[in-house]
Amino acid sequence: MRFFKNNSSDPRIVRMLRSTLFVMFAIVVIIIISTLVIGISIERNNFPPLLGNRPENVKNIQSCIDPNNFTFIVMGDVKDSTPTFESLLDMAEKENPSFIIILGDLVSHINQTDHKLFVYEISEYASKTPFFIVPGNHDISHEDGFGLEDFEQTYGPAQFYFTIGSYLFVFLNDLPEYNQNGEYLDFLEDALQENSSTAKKTFVFTHIPPSGLSDLLECSGAPNSKRFTDIAKKYHVDYVFAGDHHGYIKTVKDDTIYTVTGGGGSRLRGSKGRFHHFVEINIEDGKVFEHVIAVEHKNGGIELLERNIAVYFWGSIRQNKLIYTMSILYCCAAGITVLVFLKRWRIVRE
Repeated sequence: MRFFKNNSSDPRIVRMLRSTLFVMFAIVVIIIISTLVIGISIERNNFPPLLGNRPENVKNIQSCIDPNNFTFIVMGDVKDSTPTFESLLDMAEKENPSFIIILGDLVSHINQTDHKLFVYEISEYASKTPFFIVPGNHDISHEDGFGLEDFEQTYGPAQFYFTIGSYLFVFLNDLPEYNQNGEYLDFLEDALQENSSTAKKTFVFTHIPPSGLSDLLECSGAPNSKRFTDIAKKYHVDYVFAGDHHGYIKTVKDDTIYTVTGGGGSRLRGSKGRFHHFVEINIEDGKVFEHVIAVEHKNGGIELLERNIAVYFWGSIRQNKLIYTMSILYCCAAGITVLVFLKRWRIVRE
């Protein structure tokens, strides 16, 4: 503080230095406090009861739905795009669907923190509407620390199927890392064969679409794509929904309708179908109606700031207890230092 006293003849320099130091300390303190508040809120958030692929979630909708008249919504490729994703969820909520399906790529980075943030963001909606989740290539990887076991512990089984009346719903994990020999197709064929005599309409949900559907697709095809389409043809699959391509593409192959819906908020791709959207399916007395509902992209400053603080700052703190402890100590020390500066400043002025 002697520097300030000896140079008090130039009050402008003194005020500028003090103001700069005060602002720097204040910014650091605000960031640390915000990180701790957001991070602790995410960690303490209760897992929403209707989120995930667990049997109790399936039984819940089977017991509540009129099997001849119901609505469900499909969207994909969210990747932590909070403002646009929330707009889609707000719009979807107005349609009063029986359940919502997300076709993978929930997060941008494969780690526990990003998945906790996704659960935190969707909690308000998944407390009222059931959500089923398909794993995407940005969601799980053993090499990145959040593998298939972590996914299933969080959301329930990655592959499963259920029926509502005469409608069959099959959910697949077609990620290459877990399908060296096309294991997901064995599961698909078993499910289709088991329900072949009772299912009048079949819906299949996966993350990566099979290759060869359209030249407009900007994504690699699912493993063993030809076998996929051959099985769909053999068992007369009516609808296949996939994501991975960030846009909307619909095509028909061997009487199966393939819908690629990856407009859940992530950066769009392709020359056509470049819009954020979800697909609404209405079942009405044995007939199936499809509606595509679009929303504009949103850049919510506060939401994006919250996301970045959670992903980058809280993610680092959460993984390192030393950083967590030092952050709290630094916050306390910074506050004390600011108080000392203010006290000294008052003494010098006097």
